[in-house]
Formats: sequence, structure tokens, C-alpha cells
Amino acid sequence: MGRGLEAYGALVLRVFLGVIYMAHAYLSLFVMGPAKAIDYQRALHIPLPEIGVWYLILAHGLGGLMLILGIMVRWAALANIPIIAGALWFVHLPHCSFSARPWPRPCSARAPSPSGSSDRGELPRAGSGKLGRADLAVRGAQGELGGPSRLDRYPLIP
Repeated sequence: MGRGLEAYGALVLRVFLGVIYMAHAYLSLFVMGPAKAIDYQRALHIPLPEIGVWYLILAHGLGGLMLILGIMVRWAALANIPIIAGALWFVHLPHCSFSARPWPRPCSARAPSPSGSSDRGELPRAGSGKLGRADLAVRGAQGELGGPSRLDRYPLIP
């Protein structure tokens, strides 16, 4: 029964990925501008940011459009592999997240346990006054903290 829908799954994934790529190219070209995008990549210690930004704009912009239109899809995806690998290696892995916001400590560092021992990290206990990021996101989305814009007021455990 689902045999005829397989092609639509690939279409939906291809279009969404193309839209995301084009949004990143738009961000780098029009919102941030190439100069600020270069500074941003330099701050993240990405090598050759002057070349990387223009490669990102071209590969994500044209590659995203090609993915959406279904033109030379494999070549478009191949052109974007260095960008995705670089984002993973230089941005997301060092910061233990899928956000470009730098964390105060690397992934291997864990929060000390509430008992004071630093040999293993534990989650904060209820009533400790510190909330984890996921806890804040859930409470903020539910409106318990006055909305997502007020999340910066609370102490966080990285």
C-alpha cells in the first residue's frame, strides 16, 4: 500500500533541505552580510572564513535551489557536504549542541554534583535554584516563565 508514497518522502525531504540551505545562504548574504558572516566564522575559529562564507553562499544558495527544483540533486548535495562537515566539526561538536551559541565548557566537562564532589556530574535537584536548558525551554514554551523571552533571567547549567 505505501509503495507509491516512497517518492513523495524523498521529495518532501529534498524540498525541506533545499529551503533550509537557501535560508542559510540568505542569512549570510542579506541579513548578516558577507563581512559580518566572515567575522562570525572567524570568531568560531573556522579556517579560511573569507573563502568559506562565499562558498557557503554559493553552495547553499544554488544547491538549495537545485534541490528544490530537483536539478542535479546529487551534485547539489555533494557541494554542501564540506559545509555540513565543517559546521559539525568546528561549531556543533566543540559546543555540544546544535546551536552556534558557545557553551562555557567543552563537552567533556560536567557540572559538579550538588554534594560538592567533582568526580561525576549529576542533574540539578528540585529546589536547587538552577534549571537545565531543556527544563527552561519546556517551562517557557508552556508559559510558566512568562514566555520564551524571559528565559535569560534564570541561572543555567551548561
